[in-house]
Amino acid sequence: MSRSYILLLAFLVLAFSSCSDGSSKAETTVGNSKENPAISLDKESGEQAFQDGLQSLLAIKKKISKGNYKQVEDFISQVNSSISKDSVRMTTEERLSFPQPSKEILVDFLKSINSDSLRATKRFEKKYSFGSAPKGYNPDSSGCPDGLTLTFDENTQEFTLSIANRFLVDADIGCVESMTIYYLTAEKERIRLKRLEYAG
Repeated sequence: MSRSYILLLAFLVLAFSSCSDGSSKAETTVGNSKENPAISLDKESGEQAFQDGLQSLLAIKKKISKGNYKQVEDFISQVNSSISKDSVRMTTEERLSFPQPSKEILVDFLKSINSDSLRATKRFEKKYSFGSAPKGYNPDSSGCPDGLTLTFDENTQEFTLSIANRFLVDADIGCVESMTIYYLTAEKERIRLKRLEYAG
C-alpha cells in the first residue's frame, strides 16, 4: 500500500471523526436549550405566591366563619376609595351595569371557597343574583345568573375577583354581561386591592 494512499486514508478518518464530534456537540447544545432555568424559577415563584395567598385567604375565611368581618369591611373600603379616584366616570344608570357586591355577598363568597377546588384549578366561582340592570332590561332572569369568580394568574402572581353582572336583552340576543375585575393579593391575612377594571 503506497504511502500517499495511507496518508489519504488517515486524513479521511480524522475528517469524519471531527464531523461526528461537531454533530454531537450541536445536538447536546440544542437539547440543553430546551431547559430554561428562568422559566422553572418563575413557575416555582408563581406557585409559592399562590400557596402563600391561599393560606391568607383560608385564614380570612376562618375569621369570617367566626363572625369577624373586619377584612371584608377593609376590602370594601379599598374598593370604594379606588372607585372615587377612578378616571372612569360613570353615570348612575351606567353603574347599574357594574354593581359592586354587597358585604353580605362577599362574606358568603369567601366563606364558600372550596380550598381543594382552588388548589386543583386555581379557580373558584359561585352564582348570585345582584338584581341590577340598565333601565328597560330584566336583571333576574334564571337564564342569566350573575356570579363571582376567583382565579390566580401565576405570571402576574395576582388573584382576580371577577364580578359578572348578566341581564336579558331579549329572546333573540339573549344575555349580556358586564364585568368588574378586581386585581388583588392576599398577604398577612389581608386582601389588598391593586387595581380594578371594567369590561363589557
